[in-house]
Amino acid sequence: MSTTVRPGIAVTADGPFDPAAVRAADYCEIRADLWPGGPAEALARIAASPRPVVFTCRTAAEGGRFRGSDAERAPLFARARDLGAALVDIELRSALLRRGVAAGWPVLASLHDFAGPVEDIPDLLRTARDEGAAAAKIVSTARSIADVVALRHALDEPAPLPAAMFAMGPCGIPSRILALTWGSLLSYAAAETPAAPGQLTLSLYTELYGDARTLPAHIALAGVERDLWPAARAANRLCAQRRLGARAVPYPDAAPADFPAIIDILGAQAVLDIRRIEGAGWRCAVHRAHMQPATHSASTLDAALDEALSALSANREEGA
Repeated sequence: MSTTVRPGIAVTADGPFDPAAVRAADYCEIRADLWPGGPAEALARIAASPRPVVFTCRTAAEGGRFRGSDAERAPLFARARDLGAALVDIELRSALLRRGVAAGWPVLASLHDFAGPVEDIPDLLRTARDEGAAAAKIVSTARSIADVVALRHALDEPAPLPAAMFAMGPCGIPSRILALTWGSLLSYAAAETPAAPGQLTLSLYTELYGDARTLPAHIALAGVERDLWPAARAANRLCAQRRLGARAVPYPDAAPADFPAIIDILGAQAVLDIRRIEGAGWRCAVHRAHMQPATHSASTLDAALDEALSALSANREEGA
């Protein structure tokens, strides 16, 4: 069966949802394994989604809560397809994958590693293709910016089938926001409560980036995660005011040693290293390629960001 899947954001619903809240996404992932009333009630909600459905019933081995057998899961996937699901998410290593392909299900072959980066991604993608999957989803856990760099390199390689790739965990947050920019088929956001470490809510993504799916230019924000979300809100507002044409993306806990890779490989125009100084306000150090960092200090976060982005704007105009 031929299945066409366009790049976009899937919002994860793990319980009854307001259809209006799903419209800001491109897909609705229905997590039957997390559904309060059980998989049968999850199936009944497929028709309520205003966006194409990715039907998921994840096993405990890969972070889900379904503890039944594949014989019990198979009719759920078959029924989801009959009800119009665009994709059914089956683990790449499950024997059910081949059965689903043979039955004509549009299979999203998935693999999740909560321990760290995924090795041999090209081989895994070829396996998914050879098994007849419509698409693949490879999700790692980023323990460092170096893991995000490795993921970016994997996305740069030609894939044998449409593939979604991003990383979980705080360090993986930029890979979720920039996944579609880097060529991933899908990224995922939560309807309400995040279903995986580092997952954003759809409302937060929309607040920061509107309906944009790709960010052709971005500025990285480094620092402690709790400080980066208010910084992203302020920075995006200031970037729009100054017509910088860039969006701010949090890189939690990125260290100065990571900044060259963030700029040269991950594509940031600059890194703003944000630090709260006890009793002295905020410091925002601007790092750019082949230039010494410039530090801007102020009593408030907004003021420190304003000074830093003003300097970036001035440098851009001088360069023009």
